[in-house]
Amino acid sequence: MLFNTRNSRELVGKTTIVPDNLNKKILANNNILRIESFGKMKLKYINYYLISPFSRHMFLNMTAVPTNVAAIYQKQLNKLLVPLPPLEEQKRIVEKIGQLFISLKRDKNYEKVKQ
Repeated sequence: MLFNTRNSRELVGKTTIVPDNLNKKILANNNILRIESFGKMKLKYINYYLISPFSRHMFLNMTAVPTNVAAIYQKQLNKLLVPLPPLEEQKRIVEKIGQLFISLKRDKNYEKVKQ
C-alpha cells in the first residue's frame, strides 16, 4: 500500500494498493510512504479504514502545514491506532464495502443513462 504523506490538505493521506502480481518496479518520491502488511492484517481493510470519513477528519486535524504543502509525518502514523478485527471479519468487511462500491457505480451509471 502507498500512502501520500505530503500534498494539498485534500490529498494528503490518500492511499492506493499495489497489486501483488505487479511485475513492474515502482519509483516513488519521498512523499510516498510504503505500508506493508504483517500478521493478521488485510491491506484492503486498512485502506478502507484510512479512506473513511473518520480517518480523513483525523488526518485533517493532524496535518502540519508549514508551507503551502500539507504533511503527515511517519512518527504520527506510528501512533495511529487502527481497530483490527479478526482476519475473517476483515475479509467480510472488505467484501461488503466492495459490493457497496459496485452498487454505487451501478447507480451512478443508471443516473447517467436516465438523463
